[in-house]
Amino acid sequence: MERKIVKTPLLKMISWASIVFFFFCTIGSFYFNQEYVSIVFILFMILGVLGVLISGKAEITSNGFLVLLPIGKYYISWEEVEYIETGSGNLVLGNKTKRICFPSFEFWSRSEKEEAVDLVFQILKRKGLQIQETKRAILPLYKNTKVN
Repeated sequence: MERKIVKTPLLKMISWASIVFFFFCTIGSFYFNQEYVSIVFILFMILGVLGVLISGKAEITSNGFLVLLPIGKYYISWEEVEYIETGSGNLVLGNKTKRICFPSFEFWSRSEKEEAVDLVFQILKRKGLQIQETKRAILPLYKNTKVN
């Protein structure tokens, strides 16, 4: 069984940098009595927190796709995958009842990226699936895939 592990360090670094930067922007807006501007900075901080929460690692095998995040573990087997979509930097695999999301190929670490991408495309070719660009993939939502 072939097994590849990919991480998303770039997304994690960008997310932490945005949290720190917009935190100081929020403090500065209060210091200069511009409290209403701080709402925008807080929203960007929340996006940074979301980025940290969805950046983790994925274990790709010939059996399935396992995502390990700070908020939990998610798994879908390749037999269950009926579609694969990308959108706004997300990679979504799913069917009518299950959905799993992970940052797209461009965010994967270089160590096993090429082999992992090749493995994904081999499996998709074997299943006869094509990656489609959709607006639905923008939201990093998980459905019926959490494991203990």
